[in-house]
Amino acid sequence: MTAPILPALESTTSSQDTPIQLLSLSLAAGDELFALNLGHVREIVKTPHITPLPGALCHQLGLVALRGKLLSVFDLAALVLGKPGPTEGGVLIVSDFADTLRAYLVHGVETILRVDAAEIRPLEDDSMQSAEFIQGVLIKQNEKLVSLLDLA
Repeated sequence: MTAPILPALESTTSSQDTPIQLLSLSLAAGDELFALNLGHVREIVKTPHITPLPGALCHQLGLVALRGKLLSVFDLAALVLGKPGPTEGGVLIVSDFADTLRAYLVHGVETILRVDAAEIRPLEDDSMQSAEFIQGVLIKQNEKLVSLLDLA
């Protein structure tokens, strides 16, 4: 299992005993809701033409040229859930992890979540394919389960 994106998740209070809050982008991929640390989101763009890569894995959709750079595009549903999502009508989330830009095709952007670190629960079944990408889970309004992603 990967280390948390923010080491602060191990402690739920700061020196002033105020809860640590994270800003995360809530998004839909497949039939699931996910949240990605907003600090790693560089931009959200309408999906441009994706040039397929011959022989690529099912979660690798291809390459896009964006602002003078070539970015690898991944189907987030296929990567995390193991089943490809629809490729039409989505948007690209461009992420920046350790100075590496990647684009993830998602099916919708919901909202920005303000999450108390204490609300994050560990993934109980780490045998799932997605376990390596899930930092924890949140239960938000209307009892919706939101998985906190770690795509680093």
